[in-house]
Amino acid sequence: MVYKFLITGAHGDLGLSVAKILKKNFKKSKIYGTDIIDHGPGDFIFNKVYKVPKVSSKLYKNSISKIIKNVNLTIPCTDSEIYFFNKTILNKKNLILINNNYITNLFKEKISTNNFLKKNFPEFSLKFCYKLKKSILQNKISFPIFSKKNIGSGNKNYNKINNLKELKEINLKSDYIIQEYLEEKYEEYTSAIIRIDSVKKVLIFKRKIHPWVTLIMLKLLVIKY
Repeated sequence: MVYKFLITGAHGDLGLSVAKILKKNFKKSKIYGTDIIDHGPGDFIFNKVYKVPKVSSKLYKNSISKIIKNVNLTIPCTDSEIYFFNKTILNKKNLILINNNYITNLFKEKISTNNFLKKNFPEFSLKFCYKLKKSILQNKISFPIFSKKNIGSGNKNYNKINNLKELKEINLKSDYIIQEYLEEKYEEYTSAIIRIDSVKKVLIFKRKIHPWVTLIMLKLLVIKY
């Protein structure tokens, strides 16, 4: 049987990785992708990449509905689309590979994630992580600290805060949190975990993005187009 897969966020690192795994294990399959940009690295991996509106657009639901009705399985690979599919049933016939609501809601917020770690794995939790409120500005805080959006990804909307003046400049009405600042001696690692019944696999690796990788991909795109 020829399976038809659809992967969202096709030009992102996660979408590309999922596509490579599927191509290796389902050699006769057709692998399609969606993304908000016209062209990218996914052009070299997928059978076809469809351009779709952002999830925040009113046009997204109609656009994605037309695409997924022609595939066997959809795998959302961006945070915003995972949240969308978690609360939206487009068609009972469409199979979506996704975590349940409890897991998605628990880990989409940084505060609830850290609270879970504190309770179950205290050695891996931050010393503090809570919403930035006006009352906090009156307290004595040991700087530096780190600020970011409670919900978000992709290294966006974050700042190292060095003093009270910088902290007061943050918009209190927004969804910002403050948390422990980990010094530069702490290196960044990515941990991937999968558990299916009694089978559990853990992969931990040091994360480092080299500028030359981006340069090579840009050159390849220029050659193709």
